[in-house]
Amino acid sequence: MAKKSLLIATLPWLGVSLSGEEYIYLTHLSENCSLENLPRLIKAEGLKQKLRDEKKWWVQAQGFIDGIEKLGVSYTLFNDPDYPKGFKLLENPPLILTYLGLPCWKSLQLLAVVGSRQPQAQTMIWLDEDLGHFLTTYDIATISGGARGVDQKVHQVSIRASCPTICFLPSGLGDMYPKSLINWHHHIIEQGGAVVSQFSPFQPMYKSQFHARNRLIAGLSDYMLIAEAKRKSGSLMTARIALDLGRPIGVLPCSPVGDTGQGGLDLIYDGAQMIRDYKDLYLSMGREGYCY
Repeated sequence: MAKKSLLIATLPWLGVSLSGEEYIYLTHLSENCSLENLPRLIKAEGLKQKLRDEKKWWVQAQGFIDGIEKLGVSYTLFNDPDYPKGFKLLENPPLILTYLGLPCWKSLQLLAVVGSRQPQAQTMIWLDEDLGHFLTTYDIATISGGARGVDQKVHQVSIRASCPTICFLPSGLGDMYPKSLINWHHHIIEQGGAVVSQFSPFQPMYKSQFHARNRLIAGLSDYMLIAEAKRKSGSLMTARIALDLGRPIGVLPCSPVGDTGQGGLDLIYDGAQMIRDYKDLYLSMGREGYCY
């Protein structure tokens, strides 16, 4: 049987919502009793009832841990030293984070880049040339969501630049979405990056899980770049989350003709920094010593 703190951390995978404070409270109580008897020590009636309603939850939790071990997946728990500090600013942060690769978020400045699944050709050229140049010059790691279009371009440019990149999934690591990641995610790992999920190992993708994935991208980032975003898009939602967390935002401007970049233009109008080239990106991320 896995250690109690690990089993308790999987409770949200069973639909039992827990805050970070409740998780720490339960792990402390579990030191003095079995998991079966844990509800007897809980004083909060709501939390007590959650565990009573989920019969023999620790058996199902052990099944999740067996799945993690089968996949060779690493994990970090809410109160572990390598748990991303930025996640604790989120409402209801994940209690367990699973990943393939290395926890490069511990030691590097983190640039999140998100954008359209159907970007303009000019956007992709900018990512190849300016972002690529930036990543080959400075010690940094990128973050994105693995989707086709801008996200996958960011990961691929990072790999080409020998830069660690972190790919957040809207699914479990044993059921990667999109499926195309299966063919090249090992390059992310070989480059010192990570493929990361907050979901149980074989959880399929559901539409609602994209928002959860986007929260983590925003929470982990030190700086966020919007490459191209419509007014109604996941990229714009991710930018709004990042702003709420106090993260600085940069936007690659697009033509106002058409709707593919209107969300980004709105962000610039509201005060986000316009990023023209890798030099702007360099300065906006607080790097010193650069002269035009």
